[in-house]
Amino acid sequence: MKTIVKLAVLLATLLLLSGASFADSCYDLNYINLDNPTAGIFTGSASVGLDYGDNTGHACTDLWIGDLNLSLFIGLNLQALAYNDNCTGFFKFHGSDNNVVNGIITCYGYRFNIWAHKIEGPCAISCM
Repeated sequence: MKTIVKLAVLLATLLLLSGASFADSCYDLNYINLDNPTAGIFTGSASVGLDYGDNTGHACTDLWIGDLNLSLFIGLNLQALAYNDNCTGFFKFHGSDNNVVNGIITCYGYRFNIWAHKIEGPCAISCM
């Protein structure tokens, strides 16, 4: 048990020290309506700015869900609760550099499964 706690503290420290490398990351999103899966898979881009200093972040998107505030939780994986006036969601980041995201979000009464991969280069939008 002590070893697991030590590893968790080490991982959290490494994430805090390397947080700048995750700031303003850009992801290509795929999402599907869980209430109407036959509607198809939709794609879009989102720019995500994360601030590990106070466990907050911001997700900017040109999708109809709008921009989201993030409450971050650093554990074995980075996790985030996302919210704005019309949406709430839960996301989990995976990979050594948080290059994969998956989660679920509810907006305007509809539920969506979301998965995304980090892209290199310029993003379709930017967080300001």
